[in-house]
Formats: sequence, structure tokens, C-alpha cells
Amino acid sequence: MKRSQPVPEEQAPLELCAISHEEQVAGEQVAANHEELQQLPHPELICREPSKESTQQAESPRSPCSKAAMRTLEDLSRKLATHEAKVAEIIAQCGATGRAVGPLKGLLGQQFGLVDKLLSTQVDAVSTAELNSGKQEARSSRKAITLRAQHCLDSIEEAKKSLG
Repeated sequence: MKRSQPVPEEQAPLELCAISHEEQVAGEQVAANHEELQQLPHPELICREPSKESTQQAESPRSPCSKAAMRTLEDLSRKLATHEAKVAEIIAQCGATGRAVGPLKGLLGQQFGLVDKLLSTQVDAVSTAELNSGKQEARSSRKAITLRAQHCLDSIEEAKKSLG
């Protein structure tokens, strides 16, 4: 039947039941209770609105370069989140009384170097100039990571100052 032709009204709607097709074909018990059956409209009568995600993907499919850049930025964001958690843990230890200041300053300095290296060698290395399809998203992601890294570096410096 062509899709442009209307479905005859005498055709019964399709039914979905709790028993598998194999059981029905094998002649086993078919659900007799109508409460277990669900009336479905004929497939040609179903009209679905395309989802927002599918229309966005159809409008702007990403190039392999854009996908690679976004994967790299996601990985860098996870690495930065790990460093942020370590810095928060060290800063929490700074507030504890009776802790030696020297080792905490050393840990903060180490994290400062790691975050600064991540920012200067990896985040800044992600180029968005040659991207077309995902250029704006990659730029905004890189900018967000840069701001988070800078905030992390600032909090490390403040913690070191507070330790004396």
C-alpha cells in the first residue's frame, strides 16, 4: 500500500499484548483479557514530531574535527574537575588547626603548577579557528574551562596567602 493512500477504515488496529510473537505462532495461550491488550493506531496513521535533538543534529552535523575538539575539551574539563577537587580538599585541610603549614603550601604549589600547565599547554592548544560546524560550542567550552582554571589558580593563591 502506498503511503499517500488513506488506510481503509475497516482495517482493524494493531494490538500489542504481553505474549511474544513466538508464543502466538506456536499456538500457546494468547491473552484473552482485553485489559492486557493495548490498542495501537495503524502505523501509517502515526504522525510524530521530530525531537529537538534530531532536528539540531540534522541541521548541523558536526565534522570529525569538531567532534575531536569537543572530546578533547570534555577530557580536559574532567581533568580540571579532578584538580579542583584536590585543591578544595587541600584548602579544607588548611582550615584545620594543628596542621603543618609547609606540606600544605607544597601541595598547593604542586596543584598550581599542574593546573597552570593544563591551562597553558593543553587547553590553549585546542584550536577552534579551523572548525566550522562546532566552532561556537568549542569556543564557549574552552572559555568556560579557562575561567574555571583561572578561578582554581586564584583560590590556590588566596589559600597560600592565608597560610602566611
